[in-house]
Amino acid sequence: MATSRSRNLKSFIAMLMAGLLVMSIIGPASAEMQEPTGNPQADGWVSGGNSLDSDVFVTGTGAFAYEIYTTAFTLEAGSSLLGDGWNTGDQVVGLGGFIDPEDNNPNLTHSVRIVSKFSSGYDSWSAPGTGSFSGAGGDGALLLATRAPLSPSGNTEHLNPFAGYGSSRVATELVPGEIHEIPLLQRRVSGSTVQPGTEAGKFIYLSNGPDFVDTSSGESAPLLSSWQVFVNVSMLDDEVAPIPEEGHNAVQSLQRSTGVFTDGL
Repeated sequence: MATSRSRNLKSFIAMLMAGLLVMSIIGPASAEMQEPTGNPQADGWVSGGNSLDSDVFVTGTGAFAYEIYTTAFTLEAGSSLLGDGWNTGDQVVGLGGFIDPEDNNPNLTHSVRIVSKFSSGYDSWSAPGTGSFSGAGGDGALLLATRAPLSPSGNTEHLNPFAGYGSSRVATELVPGEIHEIPLLQRRVSGSTVQPGTEAGKFIYLSNGPDFVDTSSGESAPLLSSWQVFVNVSMLDDEVAPIPEEGHNAVQSLQRSTGVFTDGL
């Protein structure tokens, strides 16, 4: 099993390098990788281009503009990602993004969702084209995401700092600047979407963007500015479904609640 997982990680790294503008770092893990800040640009991740670039943009009407970043490394002693089943020697891959405050992002609000998708080679994703997980992700594809502040009602696994809309929305428990277990992790297995548990996914984000006034409370707070999403490849059972391999795709998305979105390959 360990040999199989090591082989799959190497193939996954090759996949990211072979993508249009989605690449990964190969080599010893830097201190920044072991101690993620929530900003992949500052942590030395590899840039894969802007989500609205013609050869990166997949689909969506959200007009979200963000730089895509990737990484791959081995967990070392002292890493802030350790714990909750994440152990020294585990292999980790990541997708992230950075939002330039000067860019126009008309749909960026506190209701934003982070959605990261990984293919295992049975997808039909393309730029431009489709980045659909259930419809085009194919067997073994992974989706890791935060939730929308009103879906399901009363959940705390979103990025909105405010309560509001009666009892329908409560403030997030996922505060910026801290590493959290990913709220949603799905996997495509033999034509179905399964939820194997969220232990293999972690993320951290920062809210350093311009202040945005909440329509319900009237309070203001800074918007999402960057994020890093991690998959512990060593925790995935490759006997249940295939793991991403060389030449396959990955899609980074932002979505306004359950509405408009932008997919970048």
